[in-house]
Amino acid sequence: MAEPKAHTGRTTSPPRKKASATEAPAAKSAAAPKKPAAKKPVAKKAKSKAKAKPKSKPKTKAKSTKALKKPVKAKKPVLTTEQKAKRDIKELKTKALSPPKLLPDKAFGVLLAERTKEERLPHYNHMANQNKATNASLYREWIRSYTPVQIVQANVARRVLKRLTKRPRSWPLLKDERLVKRFKTGYEIFYTQRYNSGDFAGMKSTEASKLIGPEWKELNADAKLTYTQLAEEDFARYEQEVKTVYNRSVRHRAATAA
Repeated sequence: MAEPKAHTGRTTSPPRKKASATEAPAAKSAAAPKKPAAKKPVAKKAKSKAKAKPKSKPKTKAKSTKALKKPVKAKKPVLTTEQKAKRDIKELKTKALSPPKLLPDKAFGVLLAERTKEERLPHYNHMANQNKATNASLYREWIRSYTPVQIVQANVARRVLKRLTKRPRSWPLLKDERLVKRFKTGYEIFYTQRYNSGDFAGMKSTEASKLIGPEWKELNADAKLTYTQLAEEDFARYEQEVKTVYNRSVRHRAATAA
């Protein structure tokens, strides 16, 4: 039989140690590439920069809105201050609401409502007629406090104010019985006689003039001469009254025939 080998005292561990020794460099070599891991923060920064890209979205939106607004742009007419005020008033009127008609909630308002009842109307009509008579006398006295020349000048100023202010109702002509009435032409005398004859009753003066005008043209010379003489008499009356009332002479004499 073969003799067993004498125990040399060696163990199997040393080879393992060698293997560990060989593995250790491999581990080191494997661990050595891990050094670039320190660059990960740089990658994070790049990611953060990549995340910051969505900030460019509003720019695209702004461009889109600008592109939409371009066709809308148009030159608006320049309004004056008066036109702006009228526009604002018109807009306010459309927005304003009209409240319902409410009953009087104060003592004075209730008193006025009670006074307007039908049984009190005759009394107030009587008072109104008395006020009319009083106003007429006051107006007559006020007119008499001025001369006819001053009244004429006042009426001239009132005619100008009517034209400038465009408010004819605010400047009515003053009525004075002392003022000289204008003379009439032959046609005007003929028109007055025909219109008051009753043949044109119920017709307006404009409609009647369309019928009276042709009648005047059809008159013969003798008939027109009658109205021409009446017009000359009326002009003599006018000339005399102007001298007496206004203390002046008539500058121009208009044609009295037509």
